[in-house]
Amino acid sequence: MAYNKFTMPQLRKEYGLVNTTQAALFAAVPPLEISELLRLNLARQVETALRSGSEKARSEYLIVPILLEDYEQARDRANLFSGVEFDVDRKRGLSGFCDFMSTLAPHTSEIPASSRDRSNH
Repeated sequence: MAYNKFTMPQLRKEYGLVNTTQAALFAAVPPLEISELLRLNLARQVETALRSGSEKARSEYLIVPILLEDYEQARDRANLFSGVEFDVDRKRGLSGFCDFMSTLAPHTSEIPASSRDRSNH
């Protein structure tokens, strides 16, 4: 089953996920400055993205610029993948394509094997 076919009740039941809330989770993390380019792009593109009403448009106009900014700031510590197949455990339905994935594996063109469950190989 593709990742986008799961529902929250199903995830809670099959994988024991629990919803939790934590006030001020990132309160101790200092804010990062964003580039002027990102600031301008978001100012120009937010209306178009929201008016289109499609997830694809929001992804292209809002999410991608933010992820690219993050990648630029963490280039020597992380990597960014888009539209990659990520089969963790086909038997449990954990397979399919991820819109985006960030890893702590810089300088690689593949998702590290340590990110996957080796039981399905």
